Amino acid sequence: MNEIRLLLILSRAAFFVCRFWFCFSLVVRLLNLRDLCVCRFERAVCFLFVRCVFNPVLSAVRGLYFLFGPLTTSQIINPRVSSLLCSPPAPNSGILCCADQMASASTSKLVLGGLASLGFGWTVWKGVSRKIQRDNLKRLLTTKSAAVTKTRYPVTPKLPVVDDYHGTKVTDNYRWLEDQDSEETKIWVTEQNRVTDAYFAQEKALRTAIGARLTETFNFERYGVPFKRGKRVFFFKNNGLQNQSVLYWYDESKQQQTAASAAADTKSDDKSLEREPTKTGVMVLLDPNSLSKDGTAALGSYNITDSGEYIAYGVARSGSDWNSISIKRVSDGFEYKEVLEWVKFSSISWTVDDKGFFYSRYPTPKAFASGDTNFARGTETDEALFQQLYYHRIGTDQSQDKLIWENPSESKWMSSGSVTDDGQYLLIYITESCDPVNRLYYAKISDLGLSDPKTKGIDSSKVVKLIDNFEAEYAAIANFGTTFFFRTNLKAPKGRVISCDLATVGSAKPDTWADVIPASADVLDSVQCVNKSFLLCSYVKHVAEVPKVRKISPFFHRCQALTHFLSCCVCFVCLAVHFERS
Repeated sequence: MNEIRLLLILSRAAFFVCRFWFCFSLVVRLLNLRDLCVCRFERAVCFLFVRCVFNPVLSAVRGLYFLFGPLTTSQIINPRVSSLLCSPPAPNSGILCCADQMASASTSKLVLGGLASLGFGWTVWKGVSRKIQRDNLKRLLTTKSAAVTKTRYPVTPKLPVVDDYHGTKVTDNYRWLEDQDSEETKIWVTEQNRVTDAYFAQEKALRTAIGARLTETFNFERYGVPFKRGKRVFFFKNNGLQNQSVLYWYDESKQQQTAASAAADTKSDDKSLEREPTKTGVMVLLDPNSLSKDGTAALGSYNITDSGEYIAYGVARSGSDWNSISIKRVSDGFEYKEVLEWVKFSSISWTVDDKGFFYSRYPTPKAFASGDTNFARGTETDEALFQQLYYHRIGTDQSQDKLIWENPSESKWMSSGSVTDDGQYLLIYITESCDPVNRLYYAKISDLGLSDPKTKGIDSSKVVKLIDNFEAEYAAIANFGTTFFFRTNLKAPKGRVISCDLATVGSAKPDTWADVIPASADVLDSVQCVNKSFLLCSYVKHVAEVPKVRKISPFFHRCQALTHFLSCCVCFVCLAVHFERS
């Protein structure tokens, strides 16, 4: 009897150990707790979960099996009953009845206890598991932070420099870093690059994945909006993976003939711009990707003559703001030898005769003028001051360019020139910062003496200061003779259109000029004149562009026609009087 009881106890212990190990492994695998169970507290929690949840479930199953299963099996599952069944019962004894009652009571207790323990264990586990997850997340973040803090960044000393701006003192602790040529700055940059390169070296897989995704995203053809100059059409195109878009052109009349013949042969309705350039007479005018082998040259400002015969374009290298302007003939791709240097923050505006253009430049930097052969554009620390407006004539050296405008008393003023569509006027915009305000001067092209190579500059009296203050922004839209239309934010932060007649404006202030398009609730972003009859206005409403077309008043055209008619009449009368007197 003792041997049987010992055997049952050993078998129960072995069964408990196997059951615990099985349940523990199951919980770890199902809940992915292998990385969580790293401390004694978490192992104890997992053990508590197994004990409070899985053990009561097995106890309940055991009680149910004891009630409905065979008696021999219940002896093995519940050793406590085995003492009553180890010896044969006497006839008509109450042992079997007592055993049945005991089994029923034990089963009820096991089932109820198992369900109660199951609920308690699940409640405990929910609370404890959340703590484990929070602690594990904190451990991961701490580990990541520890990995990052292991990187030793270069020490950046604070060397305070105090500037006094109109009574307000501003401290700059890192002014010394602006000296790019100093040994301290070079060492600091080298150390920063070392830290960055070390970080990227550890993230090769991530960088490869990101690069593959970006390549997949950008790998599609893209076209810019075509624009017409003379009989030629120009447009930008990118095959998808080019760093910069390529400028193409084609002759409109030849393109129509080619497209018609191609449509007749292939019966295709494809648009001409969707065909390969080499098959339809479309030619490459300028490929910025070929400007440098290492890809550090970028296309800056550019402009094409109204006839479509010439293009002047700026090239910026190594991310510098300095541009070098070159000139190319469109028809045969001939590149002119002159290159205009020290151009920065400049527009390019051609005269209507295609003989030259206006551009802005700065004096030659001192480092380069002193003959420093190691001077690299963009690395100078001297501030660019005293910008000047010049006129360059094709086929001449930059040293022969004609100075159009400068202001020696204002070193930070910047000037840009723009020729009106009729080619009669040069508009000079003066700015001093990035604020949306400017001064506006103008001069007649015929008064500038551009065709005279002997004059190096012009008479400043030829320049009329139409608006000589920085109170608002003025951008010319179009002009009809001496009548000009401007987009402005004067007393209208969201923009409006005004007009004036240069012949009669005199000293009248801009707020008294004619209000053509009043300010509205939407922002007037841009205005273009179309066919000398319409104003195409682009409004911004709820972060979306809303185009609107405004027709120029017919009364204005009738007034213009009447003015010309009266002028002719006056001239005729004057001539008649002159001949009569003679």
